[in-house]
Amino acid sequence: MKTKHYPLSGFPERLNVVMTQEMSDPEWSRFLGVNRKSVLAWRHGDTNPDSTMLGKICMRLNVSADWLLFGGAN
Repeated sequence: MKTKHYPLSGFPERLNVVMTQEMSDPEWSRFLGVNRKSVLAWRHGDTNPDSTMLGKICMRLNVSADWLLFGGAN
């Protein structure tokens, strides 16, 4: 996935774009072993995933944590 096409300002915006392109919220919750409310809270910027979840998300999406969190190079 080429992240340079997503010049988004914050973590929730980047997370929302790439997560919704890959799977639905129920699929993400099953894949990560969390409830759907957690996935929605991350996407809306209410909370952030812990480091384990962040790692799983980045691996599944093939993006770097640096890009996802801070908009840095992928």
